[in-house]
Amino acid sequence: MLEVLSGTDIDTPAARTETGAELRRTVTETPAQFARAVRRVGDMYIELVRNGTAWGLYLSDMTPVPHTTRDQWATAVSAPSVDWQRTPDGCVVWCEWTEVG
Repeated sequence: MLEVLSGTDIDTPAARTETGAELRRTVTETPAQFARAVRRVGDMYIELVRNGTAWGLYLSDMTPVPHTTRDQWATAVSAPSVDWQRTPDGCVVWCEWTEVG
C-alpha cells in the first residue's frame, strides 16, 4: 500500500530524513533479491529499489525536480555520491549505484 504524506510539514529536512530512513530500512530488511518501497510526499513520488547489490532512487513530480531536491533525497536514503539522469522535461529523475555488503 502506498503511504501518502501530506500536511504542512511534509517536505522539511526532518521529514525527508525520517521518510528516507524508513524507505532505506524497508528495502534493506526485505530478504528477497528484489525489494522496493514507494512514498508520496505532496505531489512527488519517491521510490527506492534494490535488486541484489544494485540500488536505484526514482523521483517523479508534476513539475521539474530541482537538483537540490534530488540530492536531499539521495542523502535521506543514504545513497553515495551519485550522478542523476532525467527525462527531457525533468519531471522524472533517477540515480543508480551498487553497494557491496
